[in-house]
Amino acid sequence: MLMPVYNGGPLLRDAIESILAQAAGELELILINDASGDGSRALIDEFARRDPRVRAIHHEKNHGLAATLNEALAAARGRLVARMDQDDIALPERLGLQADFMDRHPDVAVVGSWVYNLGVTPAHDRLVRLPFTPEQIRDAKMILWKGHCSVHQMFQPQHIERWRAAHPRGSVISHPECGFEVCKASDFVGSTETIINTVAAAPPNTEWLVGTELNLVTRIAEEFKPQGKLIQFMAPTVCMCSTMARIDPQHLCWTLENLAAGRVVNRIEVPEPDATQARVALDRMLAVS
Repeated sequence: MLMPVYNGGPLLRDAIESILAQAAGELELILINDASGDGSRALIDEFARRDPRVRAIHHEKNHGLAATLNEALAAARGRLVARMDQDDIALPERLGLQADFMDRHPDVAVVGSWVYNLGVTPAHDRLVRLPFTPEQIRDAKMILWKGHCSVHQMFQPQHIERWRAAHPRGSVISHPECGFEVCKASDFVGSTETIINTVAAAPPNTEWLVGTELNLVTRIAEEFKPQGKLIQFMAPTVCMCSTMARIDPQHLCWTLENLAAGRVVNRIEVPEPDATQARVALDRMLAVS
């Protein structure tokens, strides 16, 4: 079982224990800590000390999910490989049932399962029934969209190379929406929050090249300037995010004042099923924020 971990938080213990409680026979649990900043490392080491089935791997720098999973896969010694997120819980029979199915069907390379989503409240819980018969799988519809952010796509590996030549002791951090080669050439890869927290936690007088939207880079450059930190935008040319620029403080204030007065302006309406799921997603984000 491969389980990548980054700031696993309070759900990590339950996730690990659900794997160690599996009814399957031999088991190897690879916990690979991708430079967590919370107590994940100590918890992983605790399980590794008391259970020989647990193997702990720790990164000193954040490598990102894809690289971390590939490293864990290369380290795996089992005949079959399973994967689970740090905030999931596996039912006790999961691995046994999946391994038994693959043993009885040697022509099958990959198996999955239905998923029970736990909502913010029991009313939001739901069972996700994925296609599983040959007919259901054949008739299933998929919508594939090659989406991308135009701002992050303009960053190139040569931008990093030129910057490293001038700042050999500096560090590079990129948003995961950047191209694969840019992420691969970066020292850190993470969300907007990860970028802010990583730069904030860095020692004074450090140098940073940041691959994300210009307004954020400019803001943190000013915020950490008193600490002697040099923070620069990755690309030599500027491509503003038109979507993020559609709102400004004046219009936000106007919208809030209208809401306080009982008037809804610029209402966006979507079908009720979409609105229901949007509320669930919003509730979940607020619950963990």
